[in-house]
Amino acid sequence: MLTRVAFVDPSVWTEDTAPGELMNKADEVVFLDSNNDGIQQMADYLDGRSGVEAIDIISHGDTGQISPVGNAIINVDNIAAYSNQLATIGGALHSDGDILLWGCGVAGTDGTDFVQAIADGTGADVAASYDTTGSPSLGGDWDLEFATGPIEAENLLEDINPSITLSHNQPPIVSTFGAAGTVTDGQGTMTIGYFVTDPNGNLADVNASVRRDGFPILSRINDPSHSFSISSSFGLGTFQLNVSAQDSGGLRRT
Repeated sequence: MLTRVAFVDPSVWTEDTAPGELMNKADEVVFLDSNNDGIQQMADYLDGRSGVEAIDIISHGDTGQISPVGNAIINVDNIAAYSNQLATIGGALHSDGDILLWGCGVAGTDGTDFVQAIADGTGADVAASYDTTGSPSLGGDWDLEFATGPIEAENLLEDINPSITLSHNQPPIVSTFGAAGTVTDGQGTMTIGYFVTDPNGNLADVNASVRRDGFPILSRINDPSHSFSISSSFGLGTFQLNVSAQDSGGLRRT
């Protein structure tokens, strides 16, 4: 039986914050350890496997790089050093298997050389984006416009459509139903506002937290106000905003 494996960097989602739809659409979802090299983790996980239909790598991106991947930055300058790991990853794939790189602008400008290097190292057809990858409400899309060959795998994220963009060093915003907030990180200042509704349009109870470099720096529980807003200066760094809501039926959504 063919399987689909999604590797998720914790700078995007953790097991607690990943959309439930992702867990349902991928056969296996692996959350990378931020303290270790992510490519090595993928190779270790897939070592000895075969028949994998598609591998999704969900991280942040920039031209010719995906980062972070665990504690590593993978780019056109160092990809050759991962030849053994890429061969192991490619060996786990079905003969028509695909690798999909979910990150902003990975194939942009000269980034196609990086994508092609991954294709050459794994023997897979590899897809990546020229532009902003993420929620349309935040100016992105879930299209991977460049591919080194035919991609048979269905789009894993287009129907999930969380309010998030996957650009390098941008604090991800995670919400299933929320209106998009705004983030200004040039001066280390975040101004974010959300409200969350359930599928019937009813306001849901909201919990929110902000983490910097993996450490919690702010937590708010707004029950029963159904909304929250944050306007604070935390100093420069990488931030993650996690939002969870409980609808009228008691279903927790993140």
